[in-house]
Amino acid sequence: MTSLTSCFSNWKVWPAGDTDEAEAVISLCHGEKANKALAVLAVSFDKPCILPDVVACHILHQQYSARPADLTVLSANSDTRDFLRAAAVTCHKYGWKKVIVIALEQHYWRSVMTARRLGLEVTTVDVSSIPYDGIRHRLHFLYHELVARLYYWWKNWI
Repeated sequence: MTSLTSCFSNWKVWPAGDTDEAEAVISLCHGEKANKALAVLAVSFDKPCILPDVVACHILHQQYSARPADLTVLSANSDTRDFLRAAAVTCHKYGWKKVIVIALEQHYWRSVMTARRLGLEVTTVDVSSIPYDGIRHRLHFLYHELVARLYYWWKNWI
């Protein structure tokens, strides 16, 4: 179990692991600008991608090099854990154990810890250039993330 202290002291996720060894990419998104940036980053690894439908729409509408067969679109889920649980089921179905997880910077630590708790071997990459949708959104997201981390810790999900 993750310590309660680490829930509030870990904000930066450093790139770790070998992206070449990863078998798939899981992208979590939040906000319109971030959707497109995360989609572009996910597709850049040239691996099967598991994406929320909004992100997949951006990729397909912008005609990136991803082939539809390489995209697994999961319908919108209510929270990070629901999406990652569905993504983990998809990964296990195809035999993918090593994945690249990408998300907004403040959301990244909880996403990575949750994916690991669900049995995935996670590789992380630099997401510091992924844009937010404005200062109001960033402040709201910080508050939301603090509450979510406490809840995930209490539920033993991280």
